[in-house]
Amino acid sequence: MGELSSVDLLWHGPFSFETLLVDQKTRDTFSGKPGVYLWVVNQPTGPRITYIGKASGRPDLIKRHLEHYRGYISGAYFIPAWALKSKTDWNVDPYNNEHVKSILFHRDKLCSFVAEAFDYTAHIQIFLARISPKHQAELHSIEKAMIYQEQPEENQRDKKSKPETEMQLHHRGETVWRQCSKNNPN
Repeated sequence: MGELSSVDLLWHGPFSFETLLVDQKTRDTFSGKPGVYLWVVNQPTGPRITYIGKASGRPDLIKRHLEHYRGYISGAYFIPAWALKSKTDWNVDPYNNEHVKSILFHRDKLCSFVAEAFDYTAHIQIFLARISPKHQAELHSIEKAMIYQEQPEENQRDKKSKPETEMQLHHRGETVWRQCSKNNPN
């Protein structure tokens, strides 16, 4: 292994999807910017880090969240059972999931599901950290290190394997999300 990389991450948030996508000041701050992000969802059992991702700059942090929002509203993303009236996890596989088929091809049920997906997105608190140009080449490694360290519920990859590049991540700014971190130093 090479030299230990040290990266400062200045966190901003929490934001809602609406704030990120509609508020002009927020959009101006993060448009065209690469970075990492994480989501905290207030679940019935308490707040949990559910997802960590990256935006390379193409798409940027704002456009990446527009993609995510479309994914939820269209039914393309996982939604946990606790957030749905059916109390059944929404796992999109219309070929092998009878529950999904019964909703996707029934107009009234689909409209009801879209309303529930819309409501679920309101539970997501988004935190963003822009990446400086000197660390942009390390963006993928930063994301992998965060996923490995935090073990977010909805990330399926990079949770079990230790990152190839050792990174020392220094979290500053709006780090209220650290309260629900699996590695909370407090």
